[in-house]
Amino acid sequence: MQGKPNVGILSMQRVQNSGSFLQAYGLQHALQGLGCQTQFVDFHLQEPSGFKQKLKSSHPGLWGAVRQAKSVLQGQNRPARETIRLSDAFEHQYDSEFFPLLSSQRDFNFAPALDLLVIGSDEVFNCAQYADAGKQIPWELYGEGNRAKRLISYAASFGATTLEDLERLGIREKAAKLLNSFSALSVRDDNSSEIVQVLTGKTPQLHIDPVLLYPFSEILLEKPEPFDYILVYAYNNRLRAEEAEQIQAFAKRHGKRLLCVNNFQDFCEEKRVASPLKVLSYFRFADYVITDTFHGSVLSIKYHRPFGAFIRTSNRQKMSFLLHQFGLDSRKVEEPETLAKILETPISYQPVDEILLKKQGQALEYLSRCLERISPQ
Repeated sequence: MQGKPNVGILSMQRVQNSGSFLQAYGLQHALQGLGCQTQFVDFHLQEPSGFKQKLKSSHPGLWGAVRQAKSVLQGQNRPARETIRLSDAFEHQYDSEFFPLLSSQRDFNFAPALDLLVIGSDEVFNCAQYADAGKQIPWELYGEGNRAKRLISYAASFGATTLEDLERLGIREKAAKLLNSFSALSVRDDNSSEIVQVLTGKTPQLHIDPVLLYPFSEILLEKPEPFDYILVYAYNNRLRAEEAEQIQAFAKRHGKRLLCVNNFQDFCEEKRVASPLKVLSYFRFADYVITDTFHGSVLSIKYHRPFGAFIRTSNRQKMSFLLHQFGLDSRKVEEPETLAKILETPISYQPVDEILLKKQGQALEYLSRCLERISPQ
């Protein structure tokens, strides 16, 4: 094969979220390491990416009124006001500073001509989340309208979407037709695997998230704070009061400060806005990690942290499978009262690393095989 293949990545890279950034970065660099030139590909949304920023710039008065109203609803709660301020700061910096670390493509890039289009990873097949919100489903995430010679997925996920959802929404046949147009299918969890098997009659390969695939060895990891801390990595203020109480009690008992980065909790003493690449250091040097997110669990595994993962209805499928495949079912926090015992139970990471090494090899073999089957433009 002469020349470098021109490979597009259709993912969630514009979502203002550290995990979304890191999985896109990881897949991009893994493909470049296999000899590709890469570009990110966008999809259309009924409410386009960057909607908040566009509202801020086009209707600053309206946006200011929205934020002021939210602040009033929070009353005189200083931690709540600080959370709002930092959330706004992260959103602004993501577009202006963090996204450029991932790509120089500031303009949207729809359906370019490519040798290969890779859809994934993350919840690219989670179509029910759009339909249930009253939005049009962006079928580009299933490959519709692409102009690539070959189409594959990598570690794609249906998220909380189930076969029953596809039937309920009347979109099963369309999803099946589009999935059958893929040359190769790779997913990251058993729910997604089951859906693909039922819709296509084919068994997709199961692969790890790019954050676990790519080593990020070019990123210098340094202790980001001079004090010992517990990293609380959960969606903004989604932790319930009883969960926060258990977290605070554990931190007090162990003499640690509670810190959150890019996802903010009112009860944490320390709050930080940081580049998603610096978030790697926050995980690496945390004394403990408490999370309710998929990538929070992924990064805890990657950097061998003692961690506890809150399991919820919205994350049960993907989180349970992730933990199970690495033999870490014991890290699931089903009830707040079990958190301390889970965090204080040591993790033997040797068998975890053995599983990870095997899965990294399988993923690279899959991507390499897909690349061998294309002819560059």
